[in-house]
Amino acid sequence: MHRNIARRIWNAFQANVVAGLSSTHKSQAVKNCGRKKKNRDQMKDQLKTVDKRDRTSLRRLSEVVNNVSPGTFWNLKKEGKIRSHSLALKICGKMKQEF
Repeated sequence: MHRNIARRIWNAFQANVVAGLSSTHKSQAVKNCGRKKKNRDQMKDQLKTVDKRDRTSLRRLSEVVNNVSPGTFWNLKKEGKIRSHSLALKICGKMKQEF
């Protein structure tokens, strides 16, 4: 630990003791470390603008939507927030009879 950090913690501790507050020191990194979560509502709005043909696979979807990895879409799929579409074009009843 750098000496400036130790000095800052010690000075904060002494100031708390003089003021009669609790003598514990809380870390400043509590809310500022770790994985940053994506905004799910913003992603949902982005997905509405994507064409169904581009939603056939998670990899293709991540290519179309910027700054979202396939793993993030996999987690959304696991949570039941999105579903994958297996076919880009579905054949109508009349077309099935011709084939």
